[in-house]
Formats: sequence, structure tokens, C-alpha cells
Amino acid sequence: MSYARGMQGATLPGKTVCISCGYHLAGLKNADLCPECGTPCAQSDIQDNLYDAGYPYITRLAIGSRLVLYGQYVYLFGIFARLLAAWMLIPALGAPNWFSLSIPNESGRIAMVAGSSLWVVGWFIAMPPDTSASAEKGQRTTRMIFRTTIVAAFIIHTLGFVFDHPLAIFFAVFIMTGATFITYFVTLAWMKRNAIRVGDQEFIKSIPFSKTAGVLALLLFLSAYICFIVAILTPQELLQRQPVEASTIYIILAGLLFALGVLAGITGYFPMVHSFAKAMTQARQRAEPLQYTGTQP
Repeated sequence: MSYARGMQGATLPGKTVCISCGYHLAGLKNADLCPECGTPCAQSDIQDNLYDAGYPYITRLAIGSRLVLYGQYVYLFGIFARLLAAWMLIPALGAPNWFSLSIPNESGRIAMVAGSSLWVVGWFIAMPPDTSASAEKGQRTTRMIFRTTIVAAFIIHTLGFVFDHPLAIFFAVFIMTGATFITYFVTLAWMKRNAIRVGDQEFIKSIPFSKTAGVLALLLFLSAYICFIVAILTPQELLQRQPVEASTIYIILAGLLFALGVLAGITGYFPMVHSFAKAMTQARQRAEPLQYTGTQP
């Protein structure tokens, strides 16, 4: 990341905001300190500055990332409701029978579709074209890949759970997993770039952990799918020779691996989106006064 947008001792551009406290540094020099917190102004003189994109752009980042965050929590509720429904289908696991199976099943299905909808709408809002002078040419390709994958994932996911057929759900989740992990790593790179543009070093340092968690979640999901396929394709003659049905063991193992994959994905992705939404909300608050100073592009 370059801090040398201006010469040492030169006056800072009008849209420069302190990366530590949000104080507006217009009129100060590159060699000065922030009057509010004492941070060197040179650290805030970022060449690729988010505030150059303008208040409307930052507002869309803040609103969209909040919708994504809310969608994730709704979707998470749906996942646990569906897992509870799956648990109740296996008597050997001691599932509770004090309420109807349809309650977690239906509420989980509705929550997953609603959460997915918020997620899609949120990221569409949060990825507008960047019209700032520092916008990268590769952003157009990133936006196209991202929007294509989330729309495909949403359509397939919705169809699979609306029809509620086991095979439809399996292929829906399988294809959505692939699309989700494409968007996972694309959005991590995109969030990192915008974090750099506001100087959020703590966010940037946490990116490698999220990447590792994402790779682990992907491996766990693939293992779960393999177990599920083995359970389906195991010959009936072999099943009848086992004291406990092999298909049941594989299905239980697949469910365990899937649950661990969800946990790894949540651990890596949810805190990042939460931190990103917080950072963009702060950036929006800092950028609002710039609308009235004559420094907007």
C-alpha cells in the first residue's frame, strides 16, 4: 500500500481522512500530525483512497454489507433448523419427539431462502461501479464473476429447497457450495482492497485466517459429499451383511462433516463480514461531511 500520494510537506488533498480517528485533514500538510489523535498525516495520505469514490459509493458499501450480514444470520438460523429436522429423522440418535418435524423443516427452508435473498441483494448493492480515479480495471471482471455466481447459486438453491426433494436438495447444495466458495474468495479479495483504501490494518491482517478457514470448510464439504454419495451407491447386498446399516453410518458421518464445514465457514467468513460492515459504516460517517465541503468528485 502506498502512502506517498503527495510530496513530503505538501498540502493534503481535500478528501483525506485520518485512518485512526476519522478527523478530516484538509488543509494540513503531509508531514503534520492529526490534531485529534496524533497519527502521522502521511499514513492517511493513501494513493488509492476510498473517499475519492464519493459519499454515494461508500453509502452503498455500508448499506449492502449490512444486508449481507443480516442475511447471513437468517441463513444460519435456517441451517440449524434443517439440521434439527434431519436429526429428528434418525430415531437411533435419540432425537426429541416433543414437537412436529414440520416446524424446524419448514421454518428452516423459509429462513434459508430469505437469508439467501438478503445476501444476494446486499452484495449487489455493495458492488457498484467505482468511478474514482484509482479504480482498477480488474474490478469489472470481479463484479461480473461475483454477480454471476451468486445469481446461479441463489436460483439453484431456491429451486432445490422449494421442491424439497432429497436429490434436488443434494445437487442444489453441491452446486451452491461451488458457487459460494468462488464468491467467498472473490469477496475476501474485494473486502481486502476496500479495507486498504480506508487504512484498516487489523482487517487486512485477519484475511489469511479467513482464507485458511475457507479452504478447510471446502475440504470438509467435499468429504461430506463423498460420504453421502457412498451411502447412496453402496450395494444392497453389502448393507444386509452389516450389523448396523452402512448407509446410516455414512449419512451420519456426512452430516458431521457438513456441520464442521459450516462451522469452519462461519468462523472464517462471518467475523470478516461483520468487521467489513462496521468499517464501511464508519467510512460512511466520516465521508458524510465531505459532501458539504466542496471536495466531492
